[in-house]
Amino acid sequence: TTYLQAGFFSHYSLLRDQGILYPKRWIAGADFSHRALADRLRSCDDNELEQDFHDLRESRHKWILISSEDLVDLKPPAVTYLKSLLGDSPVEIVFYCRRWSELISSGWQEIVKHGSIISLPAFLAAHVSNPIGSNVINYHQALDKFARVFTKASLRLVSYNNLVNHDIDLLSHFLRTFVDCGMSVQSGNTRPNASLDLFDTELIRALNVIEGMRGKRPDAEIRKRYLQTKKRLDLSTVMSAMKQDVSVVVVNEDRAGLGTVHELLFREYGDRLVLPRPDHGLFRAQSREIRFVQGNYVLADGVTEALYDIYAQLRQ
Repeated sequence: TTYLQAGFFSHYSLLRDQGILYPKRWIAGADFSHRALADRLRSCDDNELEQDFHDLRESRHKWILISSEDLVDLKPPAVTYLKSLLGDSPVEIVFYCRRWSELISSGWQEIVKHGSIISLPAFLAAHVSNPIGSNVINYHQALDKFARVFTKASLRLVSYNNLVNHDIDLLSHFLRTFVDCGMSVQSGNTRPNASLDLFDTELIRALNVIEGMRGKRPDAEIRKRYLQTKKRLDLSTVMSAMKQDVSVVVVNEDRAGLGTVHELLFREYGDRLVLPRPDHGLFRAQSREIRFVQGNYVLADGVTEALYDIYAQLRQ
């Protein structure tokens, strides 16, 4: 979504000239998503928002794009409220199916970036041990919710990994497939799904732990301060120890429980996949290694002291 949102924003004028609007009213700072809209929808009662949507419905644009990864987490009343705001406008809901091994890795990193202290193995175990109940693995939780409110026919599924494997640019594919726009453009982002490396992620997790031990509730501020000051910090002791403590977990996307969930999803929603499609399924299942830093590095000489020193510098 970040890659697409950056593209919608950077090509705002070109898209608008072709009747495609990516509203700026819910965009803040360098976050090109409509996160603010998703937050406001949760109230299910917002007069200003209702006026915004009235203005959009009355506009002359052929297509209006709304994009935020937070929309998928809306509760059913908020989804119903969104439908009421859209009125009788035809709606297409685009859902990208990404392989679970990547989602688990990026999902863990995302919650660490926002203050979590859970380790990757613990996060992985929680989802793989109960794939039906997992909001990462079981797409039913999101798709069923939107299908009930907007109908299944409104859903359009994209096999994200199938596009990437065939070197198809996501932005160009989106514009061509969903808004009848044949412009050959690319996103303003350097590449889709850019992420932190395993060492930065673990260091942020360790700083979250220290924050909690100080009686504070860790949040995204730790990560923001770390990335802003990283070049000025002495990370040599911690990074050296981390590099000696790297391990691997293997996610087999075709194991019994996961394969069953995949088959159920494909049986229910496979007909909503747009071209190009995989030969079978929402993506081609594979076994994938995920590298992460174990916790033993904190026992190395000087590491604990270095971590507290880094934390202190972030809090200055």
